[in-house]
Amino acid sequence: KAGKSVLNVPKGAKVQPPRAVSDPDSDLIALVSNEGRLLVFPVRDLPEMARGKGNKMMAIPAARVAERVEFVQDVQVLGAADTLVIHTPPARPARPHQDGDSEAPDWPLSRDDQLVLLAFTDRGARLSAERQEELAALAYPELAPAAARAKLQRVARHVLGGA
Repeated sequence: KAGKSVLNVPKGAKVQPPRAVSDPDSDLIALVSNEGRLLVFPVRDLPEMARGKGNKMMAIPAARVAERVEFVQDVQVLGAADTLVIHTPPARPARPHQDGDSEAPDWPLSRDDQLVLLAFTDRGARLSAERQEELAALAYPELAPAAARAKLQRVARHVLGGA
């Protein structure tokens, strides 16, 4: 009658619809953000909040939520027999690279891989083109030496934050 709020929602936030929980001791909650972050945790780990507070399940900075830069895209409750299927948009087609482009590496880089890339970038100007191609061929033996060198330089630019 008095028009009291049931739930207080911060600026920019949107309420997800309620989800049914069958077994609080074994069910899981799966959340995905619009940026592709996935969080899965047991329902039993979800804290009970004070009345009207709701539950903040994924730590997204308030400013990003307020501007709708990042937000929870979906929430699902999974039982022991359930399966979570994630659909992602198709990869963008590769485009030809130009001088100055950066390119993501073909594999997850270890710390040592990153250090080698940094050393190659730092010392590359002091090496002959032939020596650069020889070193790049170690990373990309399937490519011609000049192409391997160009690819390694693009990957190094990517690791260094583009350029």
